[in-house]
Amino acid sequence: SGQTYISLSDSIDSYNQCWIRYSNNTFSVVLGYEDWPVVSVTWFGSKAFAEYYGWDLPREAEWEYACRSGQSYKYGTNDGKISSFQANYDYYGSVGPYHPVIVGSYRSNSFGLGDMSGNVWEWCSDWYGVYDTLAATDPTGPQSGALKVIRGGGWYGTDWVCRSTYRSPYTPGIGSLMIGFRVVSRQL
Repeated sequence: SGQTYISLSDSIDSYNQCWIRYSNNTFSVVLGYEDWPVVSVTWFGSKAFAEYYGWDLPREAEWEYACRSGQSYKYGTNDGKISSFQANYDYYGSVGPYHPVIVGSYRSNSFGLGDMSGNVWEWCSDWYGVYDTLAATDPTGPQSGALKVIRGGGWYGTDWVCRSTYRSPYTPGIGSLMIGFRVVSRQL
């Protein structure tokens, strides 16, 4: 497609690396790192990986619903609260381990999803735009734009950015050591 998928040059140590490879139109995961979050992957790489396996990236509304476990939780943790025992976050406040950790290191939310708050930001399929002021069910956001939505906060951010409602814009063609992705299945 002519787009950058993975920023392998971002790797700085044994924790902060991309554990997927793309070669000859095939994605693979580095053996022994199947349970680590993927980082340094662009939105285009995340989308291509998901589609390669018949999945997709979550829409922003889907991501938030999953984070909140269908409830009014402030954080995507087992009880909707956040602490260093529930999520990998707050690099600047010296709470976390200063890098992504293995998926499932913290208790899952009531939907069985781990690391919805903290660890790594996650790409959403939506383009970033200002929310409409009208109430909506499963909004999809703008149909085009320059920036994509990331959600969830990360290992380096404060609890504020780990909130289930917090969203941030990011350039889809740039990977980061702090951004990964989660896939969804649209099949019933």
